[in-house]
Amino acid sequence: MKKEAHEWTPGRLVTSIATSLTNDNQIELDFSPTIGHGKNKPRNPSDGNSYWLPAHLNQNTEIFRVKTIHPIFVNTCLSAGFKIHGDWIDREDCIMFKCTRSRYHNEDKNKKHAEGRTRDVKNASKPPLSRDNKTERPIKEEGEETCKFKFRVYWNEKRKRWFLPHQQRGVLQHCGHSHPQVDRHSNQVVGVGTGPCGTSVIGGSSSYQVLSQKMEYESQDDFALATSGSKGKRSSAYQDFMPLYQEASKLVDATGQEGHDIMRKCFQNAVIEMRQIAL
Repeated sequence: MKKEAHEWTPGRLVTSIATSLTNDNQIELDFSPTIGHGKNKPRNPSDGNSYWLPAHLNQNTEIFRVKTIHPIFVNTCLSAGFKIHGDWIDREDCIMFKCTRSRYHNEDKNKKHAEGRTRDVKNASKPPLSRDNKTERPIKEEGEETCKFKFRVYWNEKRKRWFLPHQQRGVLQHCGHSHPQVDRHSNQVVGVGTGPCGTSVIGGSSSYQVLSQKMEYESQDDFALATSGSKGKRSSAYQDFMPLYQEASKLVDATGQEGHDIMRKCFQNAVIEMRQIAL
């Protein structure tokens, strides 16, 4: 029974794609059925064998991948109740996304990394606060199993587009860790309880709250670096927008699907407008 509880398949993994290569009207795609078919990427990607990400995602640099492509799929999987990380595979022209529990925890490596980081504190002579939080990665010495979940998002240099094959390799099933309870009627992730109006909940918090908390606790330095180039210091953008995001997260809980749709539309419009200004 324990083994069965630690082997599970996620529900819907939904992201926005273009209607076709030449029609950039966006539609939603559950790409989970594309994973796990043991097939290589198409030699000639087309509408007949591939789903295209929107046309404005037309770059393939390390910064663009990390800031723009990674978050699309990280947030999709986060809302489904699990975390992933992505690595660029140069020989395959793709980003390989895997469950964060795909690698064993390495305490020695973590300590060396922490020792090498520059601390941005008022009194650098004080030792850093100890953190008792247990790693989310499996610990080999404790007999824990790595998770095999993975999928690829490919880049087509000729068309300057990202795409998902209709069928690809990868593994859809998770293993070695527990999974959230899923309401089969609404296909929403639920934890200890459910939020108002049936809002999706992970571990007692809505998916928006989880993302907000994750950004607040784990990604302050990354957010600051991405927006201001000054690692370790919160940018003005972070200070301005994080409170608004947290308030909006609570409102989404209170308004359910209608609030979710409003929030999504606002984000999409804002990104489109800012990208036009930046270009």
